Amino acid sequence: MTGEAGCVLFLSHPKVSDLRGSCASVVIAVRLGAFDSCRYAGSMEKRRPYPSDLSDARWKLVEPVLSAWRFERRGRALDFGRPPEHDLRDIVDAILYVDRTGVQWRYLPHDFPHWNTVYGYFAKWADEGVFTQINGLLRRLVREKEGRDAGLPRV
Repeated sequence: MTGEAGCVLFLSHPKVSDLRGSCASVVIAVRLGAFDSCRYAGSMEKRRPYPSDLSDARWKLVEPVLSAWRFERRGRALDFGRPPEHDLRDIVDAILYVDRTGVQWRYLPHDFPHWNTVYGYFAKWADEGVFTQINGLLRRLVREKEGRDAGLPRV
């Protein structure tokens, strides 16, 4: 199963729950060493990478979920307004930087998008269940890699 197929499944059947406790587990799942750690490409050319940035392999797992979220959100707005000006990978890298370093949002380095923009995406993704979708996808991929049932663990 590919990451793209898993993302479509999660987006068509979102399970929104209380997200305040699951956001940290998303960061932990993204940092799992189960995937290749290729160095950066794409939008990363304009700044030096931070140790908290996603590798290309990890970005390939997360990007379809975030791109589908952006596409769906633009569709609900009837394609009015300005097109998005920030790269989603830069937004994710900034969120991971805040999580990893513990820095306050307002002290986000200037080579990331403005802190208000990054926090806005973080809050929207938390409220709309995007972190839950990513966490479920990554959990399923890790379970499949370990040869276990990809479904949710039984309680």
